[in-house]
Amino acid sequence: MFVTKYHDFKFGINRAECMSEETIKKVHGLIDAGKGDNERLHNILNSLQNEQPLELSDQQYIESLSLTEPETKYDSITFENTSESINEPNFNDKQETNEIPSKNETIGNRKKIVIAVIVIAAMIFGYIGANAYAVSTLEFRPHQGTQFAISATVLHIQAEVCNPSYFPASFHNYEINAIYKSQVLETASINGSTISPKSSLLLDGKFTINKDALSQFAQDGSQFDPNQALVKTKLDAAIFGIIPFTINKDYSGTQFADIVKNGPPGGYQC
Repeated sequence: MFVTKYHDFKFGINRAECMSEETIKKVHGLIDAGKGDNERLHNILNSLQNEQPLELSDQQYIESLSLTEPETKYDSITFENTSESINEPNFNDKQETNEIPSKNETIGNRKKIVIAVIVIAAMIFGYIGANAYAVSTLEFRPHQGTQFAISATVLHIQAEVCNPSYFPASFHNYEINAIYKSQVLETASINGSTISPKSSLLLDGKFTINKDALSQFAQDGSQFDPNQALVKTKLDAAIFGIIPFTINKDYSGTQFADIVKNGPPGGYQC
């Protein structure tokens, strides 16, 4: 009987020790998991480690936290997974958001380039138009300056050139051909230059006589018919000194003689 009671007593002690160790593990687990009241759980843990009897309310408190632990873990995992699934689209959205300014920046740069090209093109065409306009308005008239014979058929001459426009005018050469019955009798060539706006410039040139054509005309003994005379002028210029262009004008003999005598229509403007 005594032996039986001793065994029962010893079994009870062992069982209490096992329960105490199990309870300590539970309390450790609850503290690590952040469950319940941390201060109360530490107090319970100290009591168990000091082999003090655990109050019934504390035992029930530990059991209640232990029972809700699986459900809490499940909710926690579900919440974390849900957060990851939610965060993925947001991360992608951020990437897409970052890409949009990049595209807008590229579009903005392209617009700036296009605008710059348009402005440069407008400036170029504006300069071309202004120079062509200024050249087309040039007025020429003979000048009684230094004249001397270069050869039997070539005479050094001078001409005054007026630029009545508000733009500089540049040209290479101005040529006048006097034609009678399809033959060139005389040619005047004026060296080109750049004439400032609203100003005139004295330029050198050459006057060349077609001796053979004049001799033939003299041999024919026919009278000069102004209606069969034609004057062709050709002004050669170049835009930026590279792109050539030519302005041709034709006059009857009578018209050109009037311009030489009285100046261009509207008067010489310089």
